[in-house]
Amino acid sequence: MRSGYTQMMTKYSAQQSALSNRPKWVGVRDSSAMPPDPLTVTNVSQLKTLQDAGEIEATHSDTQTSEEWLKTHSVDSLQLNLKNLMDKSKAVRPSTNPATGQLQQHIQFEAADINDFEYRLNKTIEMYTKRIKWLLQGSRRVFGLIKRSRVGVLIDVSDANCGFGRLTHFQEALMHLVDEQMAEMKSMYLVAFGSDLSPLWANSMDINCRTLAQAKDWVTQLQAGGGCNLLKALEHMYKRKDIDNVIVVIGCIPDQTCQFLCDYMAQLGVGQERPIHTVAYDCCNHHTHVTLRTLAEQSGGRYQCYDSASEEQIYSSSDISLLLREVQKAQIIINKIIGMRQGLLGTALVSVTNEINNEVAKLPQSRFLPRPPGHDLPLKINMPNYYPTSSGNWLGKHGLKAKGLDLYQVLSPNAYSYKEEFIPVIRKTVQSVVNEKAMAQFKWHDGSIRNIHVDMSQLFEYQKQLGATVKLYEQRLDWLSSGSRKIFGSVKEKSVLILIDVSMSNLSYLIHIQHSVRLLLEQQVANKDYFNMIAFSSSVKSWKPTLVPPTPENLQEAWRWVLDLHCEGSRNFLTALRAAMENEEERNHGIDVEGVYLFTSGVPDQPVELCVSYLEEQCAGSDQRLHVILFNVDDYDVHGAIPSRYANITKTAESLRALAHCTAGRFHWFRETGIIESDDIALLSQEVDKAINFSKKCAMLVDSVKKKYNLQLVERKEKEKEGELVMRPASFRPSSAIRRDDDDSTGGSHRPQSAKDPMQRIRRPKREFFYTEQKNGVGAVFKKYPTQKSTRKGIRFATIQEKEDQITSKEWLRMYSLSKLKLDLNKLVSGPDCRHVGQAVKTLHKVVEARTCSVFPTINVAGTLKHLQLLPHELTDYEDQITRILRRYLKRLQWLLSGSRKTFGTVVEKKCVFLIDTSGSMDPFLQDFKKELASLVWDQLYKYSVSFNLVRFSKNCEQWRPQLAESTEENCHDAVRWISALVANGNTCTLQALELAFKDPTVEAIYLLTDGKPDTSTSLVLSEVASLNTDRHVTINTISFNCDDSTANNFLVTLAHENGGRFHRCHANFDAPLFAHTLLTEGFTDHEYPQLPEFGGDDLKRLADEIATARRFISQSRSYR
Repeated sequence: MRSGYTQMMTKYSAQQSALSNRPKWVGVRDSSAMPPDPLTVTNVSQLKTLQDAGEIEATHSDTQTSEEWLKTHSVDSLQLNLKNLMDKSKAVRPSTNPATGQLQQHIQFEAADINDFEYRLNKTIEMYTKRIKWLLQGSRRVFGLIKRSRVGVLIDVSDANCGFGRLTHFQEALMHLVDEQMAEMKSMYLVAFGSDLSPLWANSMDINCRTLAQAKDWVTQLQAGGGCNLLKALEHMYKRKDIDNVIVVIGCIPDQTCQFLCDYMAQLGVGQERPIHTVAYDCCNHHTHVTLRTLAEQSGGRYQCYDSASEEQIYSSSDISLLLREVQKAQIIINKIIGMRQGLLGTALVSVTNEINNEVAKLPQSRFLPRPPGHDLPLKINMPNYYPTSSGNWLGKHGLKAKGLDLYQVLSPNAYSYKEEFIPVIRKTVQSVVNEKAMAQFKWHDGSIRNIHVDMSQLFEYQKQLGATVKLYEQRLDWLSSGSRKIFGSVKEKSVLILIDVSMSNLSYLIHIQHSVRLLLEQQVANKDYFNMIAFSSSVKSWKPTLVPPTPENLQEAWRWVLDLHCEGSRNFLTALRAAMENEEERNHGIDVEGVYLFTSGVPDQPVELCVSYLEEQCAGSDQRLHVILFNVDDYDVHGAIPSRYANITKTAESLRALAHCTAGRFHWFRETGIIESDDIALLSQEVDKAINFSKKCAMLVDSVKKKYNLQLVERKEKEKEGELVMRPASFRPSSAIRRDDDDSTGGSHRPQSAKDPMQRIRRPKREFFYTEQKNGVGAVFKKYPTQKSTRKGIRFATIQEKEDQITSKEWLRMYSLSKLKLDLNKLVSGPDCRHVGQAVKTLHKVVEARTCSVFPTINVAGTLKHLQLLPHELTDYEDQITRILRRYLKRLQWLLSGSRKTFGTVVEKKCVFLIDTSGSMDPFLQDFKKELASLVWDQLYKYSVSFNLVRFSKNCEQWRPQLAESTEENCHDAVRWISALVANGNTCTLQALELAFKDPTVEAIYLLTDGKPDTSTSLVLSEVASLNTDRHVTINTISFNCDDSTANNFLVTLAHENGGRFHRCHANFDAPLFAHTLLTEGFTDHEYPQLPEFGGDDLKRLADEIATARRFISQSRSYR
């Protein structure tokens, strides 16, 4: 017993010793441990849920391809297909079709199920649309979504892809790819391939800041390198084991065929799961798209297409096409639901919907519309503390004329008319020159030129008053654009009646109408003497039988009446107007309606002419005014209520404006975003514009005076340097060289030199007198001696402004021709004609030759022998002048041959119709012609604000717009889209196109763009156009596009010249720009080389003739020296 106990104690001691000697416990590190799955932390058995979710990996949608994303978001996976819809139905006993006598299957749906199913489908389509937009952003638009973590990129650097200016845009796209998507990869391997391969690195590199910088630097150094050896590039990429996804970016057709590439890659990729992501970069070749699509599908990859010229091509990409297919599938199911609601799949659904509609019809219409806060609360009436008035009456007291701030009122005391009179003594027309001595010239409001004495302090004070007045106008504009005045304008009459349009077309805007009337009652009606309201649709409903005072009780009662209004019927405006203006009870009480305010959103049921006639008759001899407020609503829904008389918003505004103005009322047009048109605001805006114009004219006057003073100061300093008594040498020329340059002079015979200046003999030196110290003695100091007027005129310094004017060459040369610039060499070099014959002298008994024949050299000028009157240095000055002018002519020629002017000439009119020939003969040039037309729209029409219209004619005629449209940015974009859709076919119906253009009464000029003769007789076209244009005087300009038929060109020349227009001809191969460039760079050493090209157009031909004349004058001047 004791021995057993001893053994037990010994064993226990050994166990305690072992426990005390064991190693210490080490804590578990959980920093890198995976968190437990949420589905496992539960006491409920979730085995089946875990098994179902095991195959689905939770991944962010931004890293999923469309195929992966649609596994959980497709129509089928969301249980929104047609089978799921039919599962919600109930089979009902079949019924017999009364038309056929056969049994018809009857299916019944719950309305709630159908509405919920349709809502989910629409939300799904919205989800697909958002993902498509996401795929079209950033680098995904060009290269698609890059998948996998280790990628190899093959970049096409062939001549076809990197040439023709494409390299810069290609490099920018690649830089965006590296920044946006490559930075998210684990590793990448970049290879550029053309005829040969050029990898960036020897191995695949991990992504970090350094490798990304190297990649972007490598992209910027890419250069074109021969062909497109795609086979060699793919073979190189498939040999690498450190990549799992291959991206191929190609911009041209590969060197190998599609079949060869696909067969080779099928063999090379056996046993490898390495998809190829192909990208067609800005390539329009069909074979390239087929090859890349086949490679992607064969390898299990995806295909991406990007074409900057065609936006539709990008929707053929793999990711986007899958989404579009799901959108189409969802839309088909929605169409099925619409068919069900129309009873196409049974009648039960219709009966359920009708029961619901009957319950809804019992509720007020405004119950279902959004309403502002406190809409149903009583009015918060504010008594106006101002005297209401229209802008016309307000400007009568505060306008520029009323305040004496009209610029012509301010300047009239110091304004003097320009005078020009004939002096019989000197037989010349003398013009007043006081404007150059002490005044500035200014164009008066009647078009005349007056000389203004400029008072700088007066103009400064005037500018300050103008600024203060403009601020006052801006304050009133802000006031008119706030509160109920933004909706109704300023209600100025003391007794007013409000007509409210509650037709069915305003059903969606009933709350807005009620809120607008609420603002009017709160802010502008409380200070009136009387008021009333009439609501009209097909019938007329009046609040009170007569006008009543606007007491707080009446205003609250009127507001409650407005809240009970509902929309129905059409717009019986004339009945409402008669109820407002022919109220016998009001006349018996001696109450007259002064102002009727019509609040409507469309045209009346009655014709506008009938309404205008009634208003003019009713308001004749009275002070009644109709003011129209047009509420701009969105266009009517074709499935909703259509008014009895429909007009677009422009026609509606024109009709209602006529109603208001026929009674001297005001027109106000607004929408939720603000005021569109208001007579009150228009008057103020005109006054502000007038003030700004006056301010600009003041600034011009001040600048002209400053320039004059600066010039006088410079001249005074120069004279001080030369000395007061030093006379400038004067150059003389023989009296025989004197000619009359003044076109207005009427002197007939030659006068002697002494008769030229009758005041010359009595001129005296200018003196300054002073008193001496000897009694009344007077002394004098000579200040300036009179200068002898030169009888010889030098070469005039001619200048032409550098800015090009948008005018015809005829008008331009009328200002800047050699004759107008006084540079006609034939007139400069010669004086009076010499007969070069001897005369018998009786005392000497012989014939003596004229002395001038031996003194002056003789030259042939236009077939007449004359004496040269210019000295060598004057000829040199003349050559410098005309060389400078000739260079300016050549710059003008280059400008006429640049942009759209090369094809269409210069568009100088402001309201034009362009007739575009799209017959079958235009087909070879149609694409180039479209580009030139687009250039014309932006280069000239948009830039110079030309109102225009386009008409296409071939076998028939088609207009872009029914009338002329302003050249806004939106209209120009629409015109370019219309031009891009033109197709060439059919005949050439020129006469019908011209007749269509003449139907527009506002057109000023017609531009006929064609490549040949019309189908009808040319004489018939000329005679018909002459009869159409007899009273219109519309300018017809013709443009010959790549036409070498002399008969057709002669017809176009005749058509243009007979109608006051210009002819322009566009050649396919034209070397005029080369001619101008050669002359500007090589100079004018030879007047025959380079030879001037032959111009067919009027503008170019006139300018070319002047250039040829200038070159000939340079050659003659050199020969005279």
